[in-house]
Amino acid sequence: MAGIQYRLYEDRDAESIMELFCRNRFYLGKRTADADDFRYAWRARGGLFGIVGETGEGRIVSYLAVYPTGDRIVCQPHQVVMGGLLVDRDYRLQLYSMPEMYRLMLLEIRKHYPEITTLVSEVDDYRRQSLLIQRYLGSVMLNGTVPCEPHIYIFYNFMPGFTRLFDPSSEILSTPMMSMLCRADKKRAVVPDPVRNGLFVENTFQLPYGKACLTCHIPSGLTTSIAVQDHWAFGLEDSLDTAFFRFMGPAGRATAVFYGESGILLTENITENWSRHLPEGTRKVYIRIEGIGDSFWFDPVTMQRAQQPKRACINLENSVFDPDTGLFSVGDRFSVAWPFADMPYRVGMLQPERFPAMETVCRENGCITARLSEHGTEMLRTYTEENDRLIRIETRYSAAAPHPMFLIHIRKPGMRCIFGPDEPETGEILLDTGRDLDFASPEIPYVLLGSRKDELRTVRAIQMIFEDEVYLLRFSRPVDAFLQFDCLCMFPSDGADGQADLPEILIERLEKA
Repeated sequence: MAGIQYRLYEDRDAESIMELFCRNRFYLGKRTADADDFRYAWRARGGLFGIVGETGEGRIVSYLAVYPTGDRIVCQPHQVVMGGLLVDRDYRLQLYSMPEMYRLMLLEIRKHYPEITTLVSEVDDYRRQSLLIQRYLGSVMLNGTVPCEPHIYIFYNFMPGFTRLFDPSSEILSTPMMSMLCRADKKRAVVPDPVRNGLFVENTFQLPYGKACLTCHIPSGLTTSIAVQDHWAFGLEDSLDTAFFRFMGPAGRATAVFYGESGILLTENITENWSRHLPEGTRKVYIRIEGIGDSFWFDPVTMQRAQQPKRACINLENSVFDPDTGLFSVGDRFSVAWPFADMPYRVGMLQPERFPAMETVCRENGCITARLSEHGTEMLRTYTEENDRLIRIETRYSAAAPHPMFLIHIRKPGMRCIFGPDEPETGEILLDTGRDLDFASPEIPYVLLGSRKDELRTVRAIQMIFEDEVYLLRFSRPVDAFLQFDCLCMFPSDGADGQADLPEILIERLEKA
């Protein structure tokens, strides 16, 4: 059987990748789909780059992609989703070649996306091999399964942040990855890793200098310290304001340099156990150990910034706006997500952690305004509580939005939804949210609009029926809507093309019949 060679994905690979998916009943391959469907999903998810593995005969037998959005989560600026990982069933005995695919991905991130420090992966429990691969690649599990979906595990991999310790000229990434990666413990594959002080997690790798325990700062994804067994330990203390160095074997020599914005602040030679409070204005800490051929750069400023406290939520009488996520929550029933002008729609299904750089203003008359500029388009949204039962939401874009989207996260399972062309009483009752998980793929709305137009309903009103309350949504213009998992997605209908804003939405709380 021919070996696998890895390279970056190109558009011409779309058809071969779809054939790979169909052969393995994976992702889009679970249903009738073609290369155009794959291209649509790639664009809708905001694909950054992909890696394909092909045989000497040019047959694609493995695939891996990097996105800013996942099926259930949205990445923060320093994160990307490592998704779509698939090896053809006929080639899974060649998993020993996976480290080369992984190394190519890390090199591409280091070269073109230096801000990325963390890889996030969503893995189904039934894909046991994928769970082991995540552990094999050094991923950790922080919280176990996704809320409401106990079969979905979220893994975090901090290797991109670790590579930022090294100068670009370092040979660390040219070291064979096989020797660096972790041993996969099947018994602990889905056991969450211990987190220290809510901020730090440890992982073990085999580095060229020996077995090393890395401490990773979760909010930033950066490595804060390295302890190489029987040799030395160095980095930043958990307080992030003190550098340290300890020899655990024969004493040697090392150098620590503290850099400020305009140059070197302080240089010290280290010959024994040592620690130093960071001089005022320190931006980078440089440590070089004599004889190992590598130097290490720590970034305390980025770590400290990543721990900025959340901004306070803004409350109205019956609703709450969160300026960090852009969510406008109506009681504990549902949340209205921040709107988007075009794909990728950076909204996660169950973890909508968008963290937009948003300017918000709360007015005295029961009105909240929020403003955000993204990709050259300014978005302005106004939330107004007309009374204790009626909320008005208006959205404006500075330019015509190519594919604007309006989305609601259902936070309470068991909601029934009635779509009505005019009045919901004459419409169609759709499935209960949270109770039917048998979908071809859970992407929202990466796949549906591309090739499942039959799922859409053109409506002017939607009724959401909870066990104890009913809410009526009315739109100033028709929208195309669909319900999938716990999300209600709406787009201006085809007849509304060219509009520079979403329809005005009225949310009315009705008496339970």
